[in-house]
Amino acid sequence: MTLGSLAGAYYVRATPGSTLSFLNPVGMRESTGAHTAANLTTGTIPAARLPFTPVQQGGGAGQAANKIYIGWSGADLKAQVDGTDLGAIAFKSWASHAPNIQTGSLNRSVIPVASETERGGVLVATHSQTASSTADYLAITPPKLRFGFSALFETSGHITFPSWMLGFTIKWGRVTLNSGQSSAVTSFPGVALAGTAFHYSNAAGGGSAAMRCLPNGNSFIVVNTESSPRLVGWIAFGV
Repeated sequence: MTLGSLAGAYYVRATPGSTLSFLNPVGMRESTGAHTAANLTTGTIPAARLPFTPVQQGGGAGQAANKIYIGWSGADLKAQVDGTDLGAIAFKSWASHAPNIQTGSLNRSVIPVASETERGGVLVATHSQTASSTADYLAITPPKLRFGFSALFETSGHITFPSWMLGFTIKWGRVTLNSGQSSAVTSFPGVALAGTAFHYSNAAGGGSAAMRCLPNGNSFIVVNTESSPRLVGWIAFGV
C-alpha cells in the first residue's frame, strides 16, 4: 500500500497501478484539529485545507501588523486595535434610521441628535423648511440663507429679506405731485407697516409732504399738501 498526494489531496493505492483511493479531507481536518479555528497556527495549515475562507490580518496597502479584535458586546459588534477600543461598528442598517431624526425617533445611542451641547447628526433643511419650520435640529446652508433675498439699488428700489426673516421689505422712490395731488406709490404682499415722505429737492421751494396708508392696509399713497408742485421722495416699510 502506498500513501501519496495529488493536487494537494492525499490518497492511498493498494498495489502499483491500482485505482487511487482519496482520503476524506473533512476527516483529515478533524484529525488534525483544523476544523476548529482556535487550533490553527499561522503558516502551518494551507488555506485550501480549511473548511472556510480565511481572513488575513494586515498585509494590505497602508496596513500595519497590529492585532485586530472583533467581538460581540451583547448589544453591538465592536472592534479593537491592540489595546485601543474603537467602539461599535456602524452598519448600513443604522444609517437608514437617519430620516427619523426629524421626528425625534432616531435611536440616540446610534446617531444622537446634534444640539448646542451634544455632537451628533443633523439634516440639511429644504427651502420650505428654512422658510417655515421651527425645528431646532435642521442645518441651513449658505445658499438657503440667501434664497428669497433681493435688492434693487436704483432711484426707485427695494431691499427684500427672505421669508424666513418674515419677508421684511424696505422700499423707496420719488414722484412729482401737483398741489393737493396724491399718488399710490407702492404696496406689500402682507401689511404696510410705516412710511415717510419728504421733499426730494428744495428747488421748488419749501414745504412738507404727508404720507398715509390706504384703507386696505397694505398700500401707501403720497400726498402733496403744498400749494405748488413738488418732487416728493418716500420710504416705506412692510411685509
